[in-house]
Amino acid sequence: MNFGAFDTPEGGILFDINDFDETLPGIDFSVDIKRLSASIAVAAIDVGLSDKKARLIVSETVKAYREFMLDLAQLSPLEIWHTSMVLEREVKAIEDGALRGHILDSLMRARKDLLLDGNFPRLATDRNKAPKITDHPPLIYHLEEEADKTHSFDAMSAFARYREGLPPERRILVERYGLSDLAFKVVGIGSVGTFCTVGLFLTADRDPLFLQVKEAQKSVLERLRKTNNKHLHQGQRVVEGQRVMQAASDVFLGWTQDKTTGRFFYVRHLKNRRLGSIGEVMEGGALSAYAVLCGRTLARAHARSGDAVAMAGYLGRSDEFDDAMATFAMSYAKQTKRDHDRLLAALADGRLPKPPTQADKLNQSSKVAV
Repeated sequence: MNFGAFDTPEGGILFDINDFDETLPGIDFSVDIKRLSASIAVAAIDVGLSDKKARLIVSETVKAYREFMLDLAQLSPLEIWHTSMVLEREVKAIEDGALRGHILDSLMRARKDLLLDGNFPRLATDRNKAPKITDHPPLIYHLEEEADKTHSFDAMSAFARYREGLPPERRILVERYGLSDLAFKVVGIGSVGTFCTVGLFLTADRDPLFLQVKEAQKSVLERLRKTNNKHLHQGQRVVEGQRVMQAASDVFLGWTQDKTTGRFFYVRHLKNRRLGSIGEVMEGGALSAYAVLCGRTLARAHARSGDAVAMAGYLGRSDEFDDAMATFAMSYAKQTKRDHDRLLAALADGRLPKPPTQADKLNQSSKVAV
């Protein structure tokens, strides 16, 4: 789920990594490979594949990573930097002709008609007033004016710091927009418990721009480092990780801090259109092909951020590394299954509270929405 398809300003569609909250310099690159391998094993078992098939898919993915890293090691740093995963080209490498044709058809449709994102802020307009973000609880809502410290955010000061940290040419672009409204926005599972908001910016002609502000906390990988990261700006860490690893980065990407609460944030452009079901098609109908693409994409990102020659030398040309990662991934997946079974059992016998229903969530959101 940390990979996806993106449309570029030039009209192309790239496949790339899309979440960078855990990026941290100085960490052994094999940590990422273990994470990907374990995820693939869990996914394969979850859809009913045998352990033998799940292990084979993991091995194929790690092999794709290793062989692509060997290829990248033959390129210059500049050539590596400009390497990108063009989705149409990558899909053509899928051996299953029927599946390849189905995905390419989806790709062509996505180019013609990007789908509206159902969780994108909507505007409430009034001829005599500036547009405002429409409340859509429990996903999007305004905070109370007298909110406690947990739910407060000094928007004007935080966005001023964000602009100061941008390169001059991007600052000129951002300064053509002024902040008009701000609302809390619930995002993905990985951001549960963090403060995330979306700002509506308008030009003098009321052309809208949405910028998402996401809280950046310490990376879980810090426990693997001996250096002191006490003064590290977590938002800057995430942004710099994305700029290094992603082939086509967001021009609005930046970082800031809310001095009142001390929380770190990163800022990015919130787009109202997304590519269709390409990722879902590949994940469901071609897990192996999708996993291999993820492996190659991770290798490209690592080659941009590290020494491709050193990593290729460590990985080698034999399948020894592939086999080691597959063994680790299957062990991890089985432990994940045991943990999940224990969770379900605890819910069933009342040792854990039942998850809230949708009605409970709606009722709770009405208490905090303006």
